[in-house]
Amino acid sequence: MRITLAGKILIVWLTLASALTSCSLLEKAREIKRGGSTASSQDSNSTTHGNTSQTTVEALKSLPLFKDVATSMEQQDCVFDFADAKEREQSLKRYIKEEVECLNHAWQEPLKATGSSPSPQHPNIRYTDKTAYDTACEKGLSEASAECSQQGLTFQISNTSYYADSNSLDTTWALVEVVSTYSYWLLDALGEEEIMNNLADKTGPQSSQGHEIYRRHNLSAWCLSGVYVGAQTGHNPDEQEFFHSVYNNQNNVVANTSSSPENGDTPTGQHQLDWFRKGVDSGGRPSACNTWAAPASEVS
Repeated sequence: MRITLAGKILIVWLTLASALTSCSLLEKAREIKRGGSTASSQDSNSTTHGNTSQTTVEALKSLPLFKDVATSMEQQDCVFDFADAKEREQSLKRYIKEEVECLNHAWQEPLKATGSSPSPQHPNIRYTDKTAYDTACEKGLSEASAECSQQGLTFQISNTSYYADSNSLDTTWALVEVVSTYSYWLLDALGEEEIMNNLADKTGPQSSQGHEIYRRHNLSAWCLSGVYVGAQTGHNPDEQEFFHSVYNNQNNVVANTSSSPENGDTPTGQHQLDWFRKGVDSGGRPSACNTWAAPASEVS
């Protein structure tokens, strides 16, 4: 079966009303996280980006990705082909591979225009069926996905949340898992996480300033996910039902605005929604996602 991006998005939306009544789509897909490449967890597979003595907010504000340029992300004509997939795990691998390729193409021009050079240029993709797994950045993970700049994206294909039933994918979960994990990887590959973690270590990870640093990081990834979703669906007439339902946060699809944050690193649901919308409304411009230039009142 061949599914265009428009068709895939519409299929995704059909599952939302029943599946996401109390939990937001992005919260459902992945836990809000701290930076993955902390100094204590880096090994020989990690890369140093630039001058690690830059542990100031100014270094994060001036990240090239956040430059205000005229070039924006364009809608991609992506096709997802599951015709020869014999089982759901094979379908998931095919889906992930083609979604990541679409993300690579979509981000190419914005990165070039801002002079941003991820290292590596594109993420590798790994799959695991282990209940607990390691990456080059973190050990003993159990999440459905993880990222590490040099190692790329890891997807736990044994995680039952990826599947609607014994034979088919839950494309809601798969869509957001891939897009959000890619957004975190992009920040890592551009050096944002390294500077962020150094700054948090300097201020104290468990201090109020440390918690705010992690919230800004997480909201940047939230916003970059919105940049991609908006660019791919916002102006496509075939996707307007999905787009408006997501933008209006129907059934808490993006963020549960009535819940309290689980910890100091987690932004409020309202700010999660606000920053996701900033990305969507940006017209495909990641400069909208510079949480480091935002007042503290917008990143609580």
